[in-house]
Amino acid sequence: MSETPDNIHDLERFFHRRYPCRMRLFRGVVGPAPLADLALIIGFFVMAQSWLIVRPGVTIEAPPAVFSDGADASAAVLTITQAGRLFFEDGLVSWETLDERLREAVEAVPGRPLLIEADEGVAHGDIMRIHALAESLGFSRVVLATSTFPNGASTP
Repeated sequence: MSETPDNIHDLERFFHRRYPCRMRLFRGVVGPAPLADLALIIGFFVMAQSWLIVRPGVTIEAPPAVFSDGADASAAVLTITQAGRLFFEDGLVSWETLDERLREAVEAVPGRPLLIEADEGVAHGDIMRIHALAESLGFSRVVLATSTFPNGASTP
């Protein structure tokens, strides 16, 4: 039979010889399946935040301008079509309920800017009426959306 060791160092050597450790850290390259899973997960996150996802809404023809200033992504968006229909945060609103909806937006997020997207054919008086209403309700900034000139030209 085998003898049992007397001191602790001999005992450690005894168990290492009898029960070798089979687990090794960093034993090679990570397999292709976990890397493919990681790539797919990252791809899904990128697609979920992508600008390729189209926002629902109404197509308008904004007048071109040379301005480089604009509103940040947290701005509330009000769209006015050439037919005079109003869309606030992608929902149809009437002229009568616009005051109430804008007030709710200011109370929900104080200091939030308002971006007005108006078609080129919208009357200037309608835009100024909404601009004055937004300022009186407490929006921090009111920005009028424009389109840029094609090919970076400074004039049409």
